[in-house]
Amino acid sequence: MILIPLETRSFSKPELFNINLVLDPWIDYEICAYNVIVEKNKGQPPGVACLSCDVVNPSITNPKQILARFSRGMSTHNPEFYKMDTFNLRQIIITLTGIPATPLAITLAIKPIYNAKKTQ
Repeated sequence: MILIPLETRSFSKPELFNINLVLDPWIDYEICAYNVIVEKNKGQPPGVACLSCDVVNPSITNPKQILARFSRGMSTHNPEFYKMDTFNLRQIIITLTGIPATPLAITLAIKPIYNAKKTQ
């Protein structure tokens, strides 16, 4: 598994992150928001936050490319992995919706999908 800590951003608009990572094009991969940290002195506003990412494969079950959902009342975070639609992670765009702009520090996790048929 590859862990990618992203710098803290305000998420007042879709945020562009330069990752410069190119994965093996012959392997399918999954991605998740492994850890999401809200700036301590700000606190998370009430509501359900939703993080969307442009590298998540849009599917019938996830057409909005949602990477994670979380709220202030959640005591634990169970990361869910979603299939990626690219192996080229030079840049990714993450968007925060559902709550006002809030400084977040996110760690992404990427892992290969073994025994999967390669979709081209």
